[in-house]
Amino acid sequence: MVEREGKKGQPTILYIFFAMLALLLALLLGAFVPMARQADAAVPVGSIPASEQPLVGRSGANHDSEFPMGRIPARSQPPPQQQPPEGPNGGTATPTATPSCGLAWRVFDHPNPGAGNNFLFGVAVVSANDIWAVGDYFDGAGAGYTLTEHWDGTQWTVVPSPNPPGQSTKLFYGVAVVSTNDVWAVGRYFTQSGNRTLIEHWDGTAWSIVSSPNAGASSYLWDVSVVSSSDVWAVGSYIQNNTGYTLTEHW
Repeated sequence: MVEREGKKGQPTILYIFFAMLALLLALLLGAFVPMARQADAAVPVGSIPASEQPLVGRSGANHDSEFPMGRIPARSQPPPQQQPPEGPNGGTATPTATPSCGLAWRVFDHPNPGAGNNFLFGVAVVSANDIWAVGDYFDGAGAGYTLTEHWDGTQWTVVPSPNPPGQSTKLFYGVAVVSTNDVWAVGRYFTQSGNRTLIEHWDGTAWSIVSSPNAGASSYLWDVSVVSSSDVWAVGSYIQNNTGYTLTEHW
């Protein structure tokens, strides 16, 4: 009778054992989940876990896969820009005889008509075969004159430009183009009573002086820009009572 009761008690002990084991596992899992959540919260949004970061600064035979400190991985670099085809002299190929200077500035020959100083202050481009440069030159006696030079795709040549009569110094500072037959140059010329604005126009055949207003004791025009043949702006300054003021003129 005792043996039967003992045999019947064995399953009860097993049930108690598995119940306690299940309770222990539940307690362990309950403690682990908050810890994992805290670890996730400690990593900022958008950051890369250390296990996923690339190796940096490590030496080895495979340098392509292990880039040095500060170098951008190849997959992150922008694609190389395609360069235009090279011409026979190493510069970019063009359908004209414009000098090929490649990726460097080079000095190119210009005529110097004056026995004294020669200056160029402005340049404007119609096309590769049609470029204007303006400035002034001085003769041996020290008198200054307007200077306009033109590039025709082969060489620079001096193109005559008129000068106000009887004045000692006349010069251009700026030039702008509307088309090959519509070019403007601005500057100033000196008189005994002060400087005066100077504007000239190229009509495809010759330069001619265009009347322009003045303000103050002396007026200068430093630059010019075009919107169209009937919309041209020139800017400069004028002096009044030893103070300089802005000057804007419109065609």
